[in-house]
Amino acid sequence: MAVLPAGDRAVLRQEFARELSSSRSLCNATKTDLQAVVDALDTWLDSNAAAINTAIPLPASTMLTAKQKAQLLVYVIRRRFEVA
Repeated sequence: MAVLPAGDRAVLRQEFARELSSSRSLCNATKTDLQAVVDALDTWLDSNAAAINTAIPLPASTMLTAKQKAQLLVYVIRRRFEVA
């Protein structure tokens, strides 16, 4: 899967900023800083997609779709960083 288009990356940054604002979370990063993070993470995910797929054990790695694997990755990341 290719990196997200610039417009989608910008929307993603805006959604993140809105979520921070609505939860009253302090963030000292500028919009430019946050955009650079979004861009870097998206590029990293694109560059490491094969490694992520290799980390998924058989038979699931062949049975799950790319979208399902991505959804599971989101769930794992979210759970690892939830604040109680």
